[in-house]
Amino acid sequence: MIGNNEIYIASINKEFKKGFEMIDFGHVHYYLGIEVTQHPKSIFLSQKKYTGDLLNRFGMTKCNPLTTPMEKNINLTSIEGKEFEDATKYRQLVGSLNYLTTTRPDISFVVGILSRFMQKHYEGHWFAAKIVLR
Repeated sequence: MIGNNEIYIASINKEFKKGFEMIDFGHVHYYLGIEVTQHPKSIFLSQKKYTGDLLNRFGMTKCNPLTTPMEKNINLTSIEGKEFEDATKYRQLVGSLNYLTTTRPDISFVVGILSRFMQKHYEGHWFAAKIVLR
């Protein structure tokens, strides 16, 4: 339960406890892989651990970072190039990147493009997805 009126939240919790067995854990710190840091006037969401795990999973922990998630003038199509052999690996990476867009909206555009090639993808798509990781 979230809100800015603690008295109202407490009254709702009291009503819920009448009909349901509940435990109040206080402020959230971690939810579905998203780290939550609360300040008096703001809430900060981060997926730092998830991102680190993702880089580790795909062998990119020592890669050089880039400032943009996509190469300029890249042309990704579904009719050119050498087919990428590991379809599951590509889908796992793109799905993981899609979840990362929760706190990284700057990669949403390129992840949306990469998602178009889930059924038929080539090595160029794989390399483009790895650029997003960088």
